[in-house]
Amino acid sequence: MELEIYPADISTIIFEPNPIEAENVRRFKRVAVVIPLEGSAGELRQKRMLSIQEYLERTFSKAVALCPILGGSVTWRENDGRLTALVSMPSVPARQRGDLIDIEYTLSDELVLEDINENLGGIFFPADRIPEAGVPPVSLKIAFFENLLILGFSFYEVIFDNTLIELFLSSMVDPSWPFGSGHSTQYYSARLKLNCIMDSPDLFLFYQRSKESTALRTTSNQLVSRVIEFQLHAVLAFIRNLRKYHFHCGNNSLDAVKDNDVMAAILWAAITNARRLLGKVQPPDRVRMNISVPGGSMPPKRRCGSLFGNITMPTEATASVLGVADLATTAAPYRNSYYQKYISGCGYGIRWISQAAKEIRRAIDKVNEAYVLHVMDKKQTMGIEEDLAAYERRLDRSRTGTTFEDWTDFYRSGCKTTGIPFTDTRQFIRILPCADDLEEGKIILLSHFKASNTAHCQTRQLAWLCLETETMKLVREQLEAEGWIKKESMTDMTTPPE
Repeated sequence: MELEIYPADISTIIFEPNPIEAENVRRFKRVAVVIPLEGSAGELRQKRMLSIQEYLERTFSKAVALCPILGGSVTWRENDGRLTALVSMPSVPARQRGDLIDIEYTLSDELVLEDINENLGGIFFPADRIPEAGVPPVSLKIAFFENLLILGFSFYEVIFDNTLIELFLSSMVDPSWPFGSGHSTQYYSARLKLNCIMDSPDLFLFYQRSKESTALRTTSNQLVSRVIEFQLHAVLAFIRNLRKYHFHCGNNSLDAVKDNDVMAAILWAAITNARRLLGKVQPPDRVRMNISVPGGSMPPKRRCGSLFGNITMPTEATASVLGVADLATTAAPYRNSYYQKYISGCGYGIRWISQAAKEIRRAIDKVNEAYVLHVMDKKQTMGIEEDLAAYERRLDRSRTGTTFEDWTDFYRSGCKTTGIPFTDTRQFIRILPCADDLEEGKIILLSHFKASNTAHCQTRQLAWLCLETETMKLVREQLEAEGWIKKESMTDMTTPPE
């Protein structure tokens, strides 16, 4: 992969989207940062809001300047079936542009907060903006409520993948972000030039080429999204014991597996078992977890913030339904004296969770440079509609499919204060997806943290789930009964647990 450099002093940047970007011409990833504020009233509150507004406008402008293209406006033209993006670079500062930043003052308390709880989508710029009229790569709506600040970021998925979102949110919220140092003030924009490699069929397990089967889609009015909070001490103790169990059994196969892989595997087990109980899947079936991995995170220069574009790679982990709730397995080494010592209290098949976590890690780790180039070549040979249809046929969201994203690094400096004036450091800062963005079977891992000045920041581990209503009900019952999540923590995604 090579870099193509665009100087900051040019007025228009022109590029052809890669196949991933072409699929996302009309898609925005909407992320909310919910920040508790110190209590205030009257004139003092007005002054504080003005101070916060000025800080956010100034910091947003600095964050946009990390990569000059982020302050542009993207339009599209089509010639002989080929899309071309044109990014015009306005001379007006970001903080003065109404299409990039908007502020809403709401001085009410209880009623307004109830409205927020019902639908966080109103805290964002709309997701149906017309690309033909020009789309900003990133925009921000700032909403003030009673002792609460909500930052609604809308990231255009042609320009942003999760790696660039991590950089942008960290620079917005972290007061120690080195805006003045060389690595974060690269006065150019760059994107990867992909020299595609002929596809290798065994890489593309996430496609169903045959058109004989059609995946059923659950209507949006039958879907619900919820935030859960893990019983973190119990989950981490289980993971430690699971590792000890494998070690004492003479098996080091979990060495490469991360804690987040096991957490995702636990949720995958709960969803699979709920679907089994509802008759949606049977023991002979195989279930799939499609994982979104930002392939653009590989080049070292990605971290400087000057590199733009979306190279999010799909990769697939699979597991058999058989054994997901098997508590009496006799297969060595999963049933022995170490089982009773370490993990006999688990309500799911230990072998299933272990293998699922290993499959998740294997799928993530296989996304390397060669994988990216193979996938891009395959997508270039398929039309966008054919590509998406083959992906959905394979995934089969309502029966066998789940998708997984890890957002726990969206703010990577949780041990520091936010820098935003008047933040209440006694309460947790939350990072949430938009409730309107419903995709059945979706799992997003989240972290909430206190904006503490201490070296040991208190964190909570949460997840956002989107499932069919009956499936969600069973998942909640299972996770609470097994002690994986806090009682009554499964809540409307806009009301995360305190």
